Parts: sequence; structure tokens; C-alpha cells
Amino acid sequence: MTSILQPCRLAGLLFGLLWFSGHTLAQNGNNPYLRLTLYTGGDDLRNGQNVLATLYTTTNMGPGMADVNINDGRGSGNNTSFSFMFPMGSGWKPSDFKGIKIAHDGNGRNAFEGYDNWNLDRIRVIFVDPTTSPQQTVLLDLSGQPLIRFTGDKRAHSWKFMSANSVGSLSGGSGSGRQMMNATDIRFIIQSQHSTVGDPLQAMLTKLRQTGSLRSMTSAQARQVLASYPEESGRMTLARACYPLVSDHDQFPPLVDLFQSSGMIRQFEVDFGRVTTLAGNTNATQSNTYMEPVSTPTPQAGSPRSAAQGEINGKFIRVRYSQIAARGRDVWSTVAPYGQLWRTGANEATTITFDRDVTVDYNTKIAAGTYSIFTIPGPDYWTIILNANSKLWGTNGYTKNEDVVRVSAMVRPHEYTERLTFAVISDGVMLRWEKVEVFLPIE
Repeated sequence: MTSILQPCRLAGLLFGLLWFSGHTLAQNGNNPYLRLTLYTGGDDLRNGQNVLATLYTTTNMGPGMADVNINDGRGSGNNTSFSFMFPMGSGWKPSDFKGIKIAHDGNGRNAFEGYDNWNLDRIRVIFVDPTTSPQQTVLLDLSGQPLIRFTGDKRAHSWKFMSANSVGSLSGGSGSGRQMMNATDIRFIIQSQHSTVGDPLQAMLTKLRQTGSLRSMTSAQARQVLASYPEESGRMTLARACYPLVSDHDQFPPLVDLFQSSGMIRQFEVDFGRVTTLAGNTNATQSNTYMEPVSTPTPQAGSPRSAAQGEINGKFIRVRYSQIAARGRDVWSTVAPYGQLWRTGANEATTITFDRDVTVDYNTKIAAGTYSIFTIPGPDYWTIILNANSKLWGTNGYTKNEDVVRVSAMVRPHEYTERLTFAVISDGVMLRWEKVEVFLPIE
């Protein structure tokens, strides 16, 4: 990093403290911007303490951006996050950025708030260009417990961004377009459970997420990780963490042979295999319906009601929807035309229920309750909308002023799925239909 520690003013670049709203639609016109999100861990950031960010750029784009105050003395409580947006002029691209430094001054405004330790558990840097596809590119996404602890004389830390040829598109975890893990990566993930510090399962999950933020894995590699853990309940937790990272989802259901108890086998099949009804109840809806891809359309009558449900960080989430079928139609011009509001299903509005407060898209707090889900499909990204009115039929009665959040989600190609399918996975909700899938991050 020493070769790039030459920050100074970047001529013509607008700086100002702009608190990002959490709605990922562009706030900088059609110009690119860089979004930085920091996640505070066990030691909170006290009011009056400043966090300074320095961006390092390649020589062809000029000098870097030095010591930008990204919180203006505002604190951040335990296990919370805050974001900052760096507006860019036209012409910037992900490969123009080399790294970032985060500095913490540790000085409070008064004695009570002057506690100077701060745990940073996760750092996430995303480059957004509304005029390109993909629109969003992950430059850095690392986590730990903590990732870095600012205390004593340790007041700054630098991270290098991925090289231009290894930068992957923002995907919520899918392996498309990213480098694959190698044998060494898998070995380190497995060995992390033998750490003498902390819980073995949490150590594995942390290492898995750190590695998975940069690389994808295969189902065969996931098998190695799961098989190394001795307890079945821990294997299930690891399976839910591995699934968003694998590049060959169709090869994941056979991993069920790693489980022996009937309860665990059933849960794995519900989470990752083909399930039509819950055992012994022909009127039951689906639970966690992340279904095995359907290669040949098998139309059924109507659009049957279904549900996907599961837990994310101990919070129960359920999606209720009608499984509309493609039936050979060009659905993106007839059923759900690009650029138009869609009920995201059929019949009554699709709804999502949270039993506790959640965070959507890494930054937006949503209160516990039930919300309707609307979308605006597009060829490269969708707008996902949570609306406070959950009693609607289709889009009838929808009003924008009741929107709680709007999220821009990248479109990812996927194997053909005849019927609309939702799934609650380890870090969000996945939607699949026809040959695409979109992902809504939830914490």
C-alpha cells in the first residue's frame, strides 16, 4: 500500500457529507458513485468520534481523495451500520480504484462519550454506474469478529481492492462472474473450526463469509466444508451459508446424504430440494421453497398460493405469493413488462412478514410487520418495493407514498424456472422466474 499512499485533493470532484438514504437508486444523476458501508461490532462508535476515509486511485485518474469525514461526529451503536456515498464524475470505472484507508480519531466531545475503542466488523465498498451493466460492482466486502479493532495507537487500517480482472458483480452471494475458491481456501475454512478462540461454528462461518465475499464455490467444495463439521445442526447452518455462494445450485440437493436424522433430512429437502407439499397435508403451502431447477415446463392449472419461510439471524420471515406460470409466454413483455409496476405474482398482492425489525439492503431499517412486495422488472436490474399496504389485490390501490423502501437489484441469469418461486435463504430473499433471479438482502 505504500506506493499508493499519496492522497491529495482530486480536482473537480465534489465532496460533501451526503448521508446515503439506503435506497440504492442512483443519487448522483447518471454519474457513477462509490458507496462505503461500515458495520460496527461490540464496541460502538461514540458521538463526537470522527471516521475518515481515504480512497486511492490509479495514476491515470489522478491523485486520491484524502481524509474525507464520513460520519461528521455521529456515533453508531453496537451491531449497526452507516453508509457514505462518494459522488464521481463521468468516466470512472471500478478498475480506477486501488484501495481505501479508514482512520478513527478516538476523541469524544466530552468525558462520557470519549471512550476511544471501536470495533469494525465489516467493510463493504460498492461502485455504482447507472449507465452500465452490471450497474453495481463489489470492490471490497470483508467481515470478521472484529475485522479490525481501533484502540490505543492503532488508529488506521488500509485495504486493497480486488484487481480489475477479479472484480465480481454485486450478487448477494451467487458465484456468477467471480473467481472460484481453490483447495487452500477450503482447507483454511475447515481448519478455522479448530481455532482456540471462540465458538468453532462461528469461526467457520466467519472464514466462509470472508472468503465467499471474493470467490464462489462449487457444491463439491461445500460438501467438504459440511462433512468436516461433526454436528448435524452445525452442518445445516453451514449449508445455508454455503448455498448462496455455490455456482452449481442444481448439484446442491444431493448433499442431503450428509444428514442422518429424519428431521434434518426433511429440513434440508425443504430448504434446498424439490418440495410440493408438507408431509401429510395436501393443503399445506411450501416452506423455504428453494426448488431444484425445472428444466422442462410442467404447467398446472391456475396460480396456486404458496409460501417461503425461514430464519435470518434469528428473525422469522415469510413470503406469501401466487405461483404464476410462464406457459411459454414472453413474460417480460406480456405478464410483467419492463419498466412497469408488477404485483410480483398473481391474484392478491405478494406479501412479506417479519416477526422482528430487520435491515434491508444492508442499510435500511424496517419495522416488524407485513408488507406487500411490488417490483418493476428490467433487463439488467429490477426495482424491488416494500409497501405498507398489505391488503391489496394486484396493483389496485397501490400508491407510491406508502412505499417503505425501494431497492435496486441486479438481474442474474439462471436455469429455466416455470413457476415463480421465492426462497428465504441465509442472508435474504431470492426470487426466480423464467430464466432470471433477483436477490433482496435482509439482515
